[in-house]
Amino acid sequence: MVLNYVSKVPEDNYYIDVVLLDTNYNPVSTLFTAALASNNIPGAPPTAYSIYPRLTGLDTTKNYGIVLRSPATIDDASTNNKYGFAYGDSNPYANGF
Repeated sequence: MVLNYVSKVPEDNYYIDVVLLDTNYNPVSTLFTAALASNNIPGAPPTAYSIYPRLTGLDTTKNYGIVLRSPATIDDASTNNKYGFAYGDSNPYANGF
């Protein structure tokens, strides 16, 4: 995660959900949610942040996903004071897997 704080922290918490996916890879239920307060997330340089869902009994025949969201953050076409993500174009996980 990349943070671009210019004049304040983001407007909303940063949520991390672990979800069960249907056969089309759409979320159908939330198994775990962590809410990280925007003023409590490590900034630059990027720093590892750990969460511990402690999920047990997951079915190896099903697919799960991670949803990263900040629903109350206003989309004003700016990257200032927002959460963001670093990525690579090398496609190490073909088709997102």
